[in-house]
Amino acid sequence: MSDLAAIQGFQRVAAFLLSLEPGLATSILKGMPPDVVTKVAQAMIDLDPRLAQQGVVKELVRELARSINGPRQLNACDQDHMRKLLGEAFGKQADQLMQQIQERRLANRPFLELERRAPADLARLLQGESAAVAALVLAHMEPAQTALVLKHFPEVSALDIVRRMVQLEPPSPQLVRTIATELAQRMAAAPLPSAGADPTKRLQGVALILNNSAPEMEKKVIEALAQADEKLAGELREQLFTWEDIGTLNRRAMTKILGT
Repeated sequence: MSDLAAIQGFQRVAAFLLSLEPGLATSILKGMPPDVVTKVAQAMIDLDPRLAQQGVVKELVRELARSINGPRQLNACDQDHMRKLLGEAFGKQADQLMQQIQERRLANRPFLELERRAPADLARLLQGESAAVAALVLAHMEPAQTALVLKHFPEVSALDIVRRMVQLEPPSPQLVRTIATELAQRMAAAPLPSAGADPTKRLQGVALILNNSAPEMEKKVIEALAQADEKLAGELREQLFTWEDIGTLNRRAMTKILGT
């Protein structure tokens, strides 16, 4: 049997739709964005031979049933979504509550803005700082993330930073906050990666961020991007469409198909 993990989402959706009655397949297709329909239809015409193997469709249905009926993955709430929730619950007090939340988070994790950056980007920033500053920043992060950042340093520099982390004397909270603020500002002002970077990987990175954000954030980004570049917005929508999304297109049809 084929390894489903190696088969793209559009191809799996195509095989699934081909296994259904035409009426059900049509109902599901109607719920898809036009650019996604084009990809799925093409995959239905050029069906991957691996999907024609015996038992593959049954495996697809089982996987889809698990994704629909299984527990949903929990993702952290972004600031826009939290502000909306607080606004609906507490009205005018929402801004004050958000400020208190932010102050508490920064007190516990002063370099939170840097933690969100890719290891390579953070390493690029810290390579322009002293070893003492780099050690201070990385000492506040999870060991796994610190290791990923240090991979981008020359071995001698990485060893020096680790040594300083071990010998680090806790600085004053005010100094830590000052350094964190300055570094966050420099990171925000830093030039983007070179134009030679793979655009597909950039899109995948943005899609990954949006898939872990609130639905409102995803909608805002897509709408704003579509105003400037409809083609690029379509490509991003394709990256955001996953195999599991088919289960949200038509709940009644999915219930009938899966017998749940």
